[in-house]
Amino acid sequence: MMKCLLCNTTLAFDFSWRWFFSFRAFETVPLCEKCHQKFVAIAEKTSCPGCGRKQKQRKLCQDCLRWRKLQTELLYNKAFYVYAEPNMRAYFEAYKFQGDYRLRQIFVKTLQDHCKKYLHRGWLVVVIPVDEQTLAARGFDQVVGFLPDIPKKMYLYHLKKFDRCPQSHKSRQERLATPQPFGYCGPADLERKNILLVDDIYTTGSTLYHARELLLAHNCGCVRSVTLAR
Repeated sequence: MMKCLLCNTTLAFDFSWRWFFSFRAFETVPLCEKCHQKFVAIAEKTSCPGCGRKQKQRKLCQDCLRWRKLQTELLYNKAFYVYAEPNMRAYFEAYKFQGDYRLRQIFVKTLQDHCKKYLHRGWLVVVIPVDEQTLAARGFDQVVGFLPDIPKKMYLYHLKKFDRCPQSHKSRQERLATPQPFGYCGPADLERKNILLVDDIYTTGSTLYHARELLLAHNCGCVRSVTLAR
């Protein structure tokens, strides 16, 4: 018997004959439909193509217009849900900050299915890492937790900065002014391989653009990104 990880309701499954004769593996998401509907999804046809922000129409948002003045190319981030709404904020509070590792299961399929599309095309999947202090306190990397079956490249690491203020505690201006937070430990030459960056939340985009800067410096090809929320 499986229960919803958010409301503890017992989940019911319809084992139809159609499913039985399809010989497909039975996949479950430990979330009831009522709880799932509380998350605000982002439709691609009404999102910013640069960062994935939910909008009324598909055009570059003001943030991405500013980034385009600084970058040769945008990341064209794919985001699945709106971050700035109560249910998603509560989810991340419980998962990231209270350390409820079970909650990773809710969005594993969403992110893994997206990454698999890129892996099938020969892309590398590179994870945005957490810093050592956070990893020691929490006990897990929240992005790695979303990708248990994906071959991940841990080419980036956080530079050691004592008393580093977490990104979640910074204002927009402070995030944008943050210097390069990462070091690089991958191959000296990435041989023009295309890379998909994976993070949990896209806020200003500075973290992802810092990561791309390092990868481009080591001769990667195209860099795109995906985040659970925007």
